[in-house]
Amino acid sequence: MSDELPKCRICGEGIYVLAEQQVGSHESCRANFGLQELPASRRPRRPCERCNHHLIVRCLVRERGATESKYTASYVAPLQVTFARKVITREAFFSGKKTTEVTHDPALEQQVVGMLEAYVCQRCGFTEWYTVEPEKIPIGEEYATELIDVGPQEPYR
Repeated sequence: MSDELPKCRICGEGIYVLAEQQVGSHESCRANFGLQELPASRRPRRPCERCNHHLIVRCLVRERGATESKYTASYVAPLQVTFARKVITREAFFSGKKTTEVTHDPALEQQVVGMLEAYVCQRCGFTEWYTVEPEKIPIGEEYATELIDVGPQEPYR
């Protein structure tokens, strides 16, 4: 029996924390690579629509970026549809004119809104995109989103 620590699948170093051992990687490694636990799949369980192949790769789509600081550092984060914002609407006391202001809140910027996942056919490469929790995507100009109703139209008279 070996007392050797399990190795992190990302960095290859030993994992000391039991909870991290159960996942198979360090929490800091997952954060550095923008890895998150995948929610339940939104894609129906079916073969590729193009070639009928049965092996599909599910992946969390991520993007690489850089922080603005004295020493620029790179990061990897999940690709998302929009960003959480703190929107404040103010009404002028005398004129009653309303103004909307979007504030900078670093804590909100860390929230993922509409995380994207892709399903890729291993044979032909056909890719399907799905958004996690689409019902939580905020709608409005300040989020660069718009809700379009494509339901049935009134009959033309």
